[in-house]
Amino acid sequence: MYADDAPKIPAGAVASEDAELIVDLARQGPVKMKLVLTPQTLPEVESANVIGDIKGSEHPEQIVIVSGHLDSWETATHNSRDRVDERRERIGRLQAVREGS
Repeated sequence: MYADDAPKIPAGAVASEDAELIVDLARQGPVKMKLVLTPQTLPEVESANVIGDIKGSEHPEQIVIVSGHLDSWETATHNSRDRVDERRERIGRLQAVREGS
């Protein structure tokens, strides 16, 4: 949340395929782009985190923390490859917890 007197700085997300294209073009020379941003301030809403606690079978007194994140704009700007990659990462973390418990 911004302080009332803080400057408001708009931000824009770029899908990884678009970012890769920009990098490839920049390697060839200067790149000129036009970005149209439509920033908006939405009302505050309740948010939540998912927390799980799985006791290990060999060392239940030890703690292993596995974390991740979900981009708030994931379904709006990422292409299908990004979504698959992020889901694959989440599944990998869950599998690591399962195998380690």
